[in-house]
Amino acid sequence: MRRRLKRAALWVWQKVPFPRAVRWAMLWILNTKYLVGVTAVVLNDAGDVLLLRHTYRLEWAWGLPAGWLRGREDPVAAVGRELEEESGLRARVLYPLAVQPVGDRPQLDVIYLCRPAGGTFRPSAEVAACGWFSPEALPPLPPDQVDTIRRAVAVRAMEAGVASEGGAGPPP
Repeated sequence: MRRRLKRAALWVWQKVPFPRAVRWAMLWILNTKYLVGVTAVVLNDAGDVLLLRHTYRLEWAWGLPAGWLRGREDPVAAVGRELEEESGLRARVLYPLAVQPVGDRPQLDVIYLCRPAGGTFRPSAEVAACGWFSPEALPPLPPDQVDTIRRAVAVRAMEAGVASEGGAGPPP
């Protein structure tokens, strides 16, 4: 039954000349919506990771810089904006480390590897402090963020090995 309905719907989609706006509205109504978050893993030359102490988190105050996309904002722009808005710090976004779902919620997070690019820390309503932490001496963090930091450190180590052998490394 379901297969027949799908075939019939596809036939109608092919044969009926719906205006583009109507097709888009139908797709919008029939498909899942997602919140899109961005996370920055900022590693300095010493291999330390930037963490922010958030004012609103009860269980894990320290965490990676993160936030939400606004409207149709580019994720690279969003991760830079979030870091600067929350802390006054800037980062150069290198490339995405991962795009992953979050739990059972309709949410995707785009995680970027970044390098520090200046700025001066200033507390905000969301962030009370910042610190550079060795990946071996992290404060209590959400388990998924610990895994993300480990992944970033492993990628960075691989890059260093490839660079020392004269290879190209990951994409710019």
